[in-house]
Amino acid sequence: HAGVDVNPDAARAAAERYGYDTFTGTVDAALAAGAVLRGAFDLVLYQFVLEHLADPVASLTTAAAALQAGGALAVLVPSMEAVELDVFGGAYRSLRRDHLHLFTRRSLARCLVRAGLRPVAFETHCALHLLRGFLSEESLAALYAAGRGPDLLGVAVRDGP
Repeated sequence: HAGVDVNPDAARAAAERYGYDTFTGTVDAALAAGAVLRGAFDLVLYQFVLEHLADPVASLTTAAAALQAGGALAVLVPSMEAVELDVFGGAYRSLRRDHLHLFTRRSLARCLVRAGLRPVAFETHCALHLLRGFLSEESLAALYAAGRGPDLLGVAVRDGP
């Protein structure tokens, strides 16, 4: 079992807890250093990372190269289709200076396709919804089902050899 994480504490914890040989750095650096072989991973996860990258398609392309055929890439980003944007406007929590890119389901799908991946699922949700307490759990569930939750999860696979 192996992994890549830019956070040295996370890399250390993966080694201690799960016995994973985790490279500290980016997937690009791990591939360049030979620490990770092309086509070695069955899963790559970007959890609130992609919106901070200068070139998300380039990063996704590198991640696709690290995936084995049939491997999956999961991306979690703030959603620009969130109902909170309607409610809070310019004060929406994801409109931040350090977010270089903002995604909808359609724009995220386009990035995944450009990186050589096949999108297979999109859903929205949130662990701590700003409107909880103002809306019923049923209303929140309906927002998520309609793709209007604040956290957008996209899943894509790498086809072929």
